[in-house]
Amino acid sequence: MTELSEADRKAFEEWWGINFPFEEYNTKCAARSAWQAALTHARGEQQEPAAWQWRGLKGDTEPTSWMPQVSTARPTWEALVARDPSKYRIEERALYAAPPAEREELARLRAENERLTEALTPSGDTKAAYWGEFSFHREQRVESDDDDDDDAWETVSLSVPWTVIKEIMAAIRARAALAATNPEGN
Repeated sequence: MTELSEADRKAFEEWWGINFPFEEYNTKCAARSAWQAALTHARGEQQEPAAWQWRGLKGDTEPTSWMPQVSTARPTWEALVARDPSKYRIEERALYAAPPAEREELARLRAENERLTEALTPSGDTKAAYWGEFSFHREQRVESDDDDDDDAWETVSLSVPWTVIKEIMAAIRARAALAATNPEGN
């Protein structure tokens, strides 16, 4: 079991937001790297990368996707770089374990996205939820039996048709997709 100073233990427990002693957590948690990353973050230290990736570039193009360091294509790219470094290069990046707070935020945002997507996708559930919820009022003439030429008027409430609701949902989805590709709205 890993021993921590009292200050490190307090920082760790505050950062993770746990209410039980570190020792109990340490015995229950099999992922040592997760608590080590949290402790490093709580201390304000630079976190060690969890892994490295690389990709090969020819000029400014990106002919390969990000790959793990142990990829079988790496020696070929290293030979290309050695032969013509002005034309070929290898780019690397470090991968870090996300702190729990960031993972929780990411999970929250994914759940919110799923809820919004479901709410804006026509289905039996959305039809049941929205159909009949929206209406507009219209004045219409009511013929009277009187000999007067003045007909009476009444206000009628009309429900928005489901087809119109689906068109509105599609327009909102299209606008959201446009906003994702063009955040400035131009």
